[in-house]
Amino acid sequence: FVGLSGPYDISHHFDYEAGRGVEEISPMKPACGHSREDFHVASPAILLTKLIAMNDILEEGTVQNDDGKNDDNADVDSLLQQYGSCCPSMFLPRILMVHGMEDGTVPFTATSEAARILR
Repeated sequence: FVGLSGPYDISHHFDYEAGRGVEEISPMKPACGHSREDFHVASPAILLTKLIAMNDILEEGTVQNDDGKNDDNADVDSLLQQYGSCCPSMFLPRILMVHGMEDGTVPFTATSEAARILR
């Protein structure tokens, strides 16, 4: 997979567009839904975060909360039933992400944040 200058977090990019005053003429909002919830469903960065979290659950048998601590209330068995026992990361292809530093439409930080998630 080669990612070129992508807005990988749709909600974050919508805020960036709003700061530039172009959010109403941008195709991003109608293409990805008209709400924050829809933006999260369509965001590759959010999907990658969920995939990586599921990978951790399957490998370690634990669920971590946002603070990075184990969530003792999580139902690991239920998650394993829902997602199966295979390792989700095995379905990811090799990934190359490329983004120009002077991109005025999508800031390069969008790609660097997505790359951080993948590490």
